[in-house]
Amino acid sequence: MINPHSLSGFNLYPSVDEQEINQVETDMGLKFPRVFRELLKLTNGFETEEGVLIFGTDIISERNQTYEVSEYAPGYIAIGSNGGGQFYLMPANEDSIELIQVDTGVMNPQFASLVSDSFIHWINDGAIKSIC
Repeated sequence: MINPHSLSGFNLYPSVDEQEINQVETDMGLKFPRVFRELLKLTNGFETEEGVLIFGTDIISERNQTYEVSEYAPGYIAIGSNGGGQFYLMPANEDSIELIQVDTGVMNPQFASLVSDSFIHWINDGAIKSIC
């Protein structure tokens, strides 16, 4: 479970409800990981002082379309950026918890670096920007 106190140092956005999350999933034709849905219900994305950006429902579809994530990383969803030309990806299924990082110019999970084996732990530990 995401600890809401761990988000206190982030620039947060107003949370969204189940209906909005479901609509974005339908529009994108995929399912968000439950842990990502949990975050959206607390904050519709966030930014850290380090430049980490987690996408909210207002921009996630556009970013995934613009960077053609479904073509170059089928089965994945870009859920954020490290602010340095890399996207954070998660497998696009409800049980996913792993967070990886890929260069936006390559966008191939084969060349990804593991950020965390647990998205929730990564959030609760401060969403520290990975240097990969």
